[in-house]
Order: sequence, then C-alpha cells, then structure tokens
Amino acid sequence: MKLHLNQLLFLLSLASTSPLFADAQVAPVCESLQPYAYDSGDTKAATTVVSIDDAPWIQLDLSESELAAGAKLTIVGNTASQVITSNDLSYNGFSAVFDGSSVS
Repeated sequence: MKLHLNQLLFLLSLASTSPLFADAQVAPVCESLQPYAYDSGDTKAATTVVSIDDAPWIQLDLSESELAAGAKLTIVGNTASQVITSNDLSYNGFSAVFDGSSVS
C-alpha cells in the first residue's frame, strides 16, 4: 500500500482528534536550512566547525559532497561521533542527527 505524505499528514491529523489520542502531544517541527560550503582541497587532513546559534540539533546534508576512494569523514558532536566513507555517501547523503548547536 502506498501512502503519499499529504495522505499520511491527513491521517495523522485525524488520529490527533480521535479520543484515543486525546492526551498525545506532537512536538513542533524544528527545521531550518542553513547553506554552508567547505572545500578542503587536495589534502590528507582538514578540520572545520559547523555551528548554528541555539540549534537543539544538527544534521548535515552531505548529498553534494565527494570523498576520494578510501577517504573518511569524521563528524564529532557533543556526545557522539560518526565516520562516513565514500560508500556511505552513495547510500545516504545525510549525517546522523547530533545534539547541540555545532559539529566539527
């Protein structure tokens, strides 16, 4: 069965008015897009910090990024880190979601 996003949102809005879900609360969507460009050039190691003031979390869209074969990108957040390879980028162009307002 295929559901389109607008159908899903309609079903969720109906469910939220149902007595079964009377006590359920939906968190507001917190999303903003901040353009950020970084080119490390041809190097063995590079570092940069991505920071958005007062952001509760950060997820990077890496879909336009390129890594050389065998290269790794390590993203470090407040409480976690993620290592991304060129193969990972071909499957999913997004980083994990990191708590806090900056990653490096």
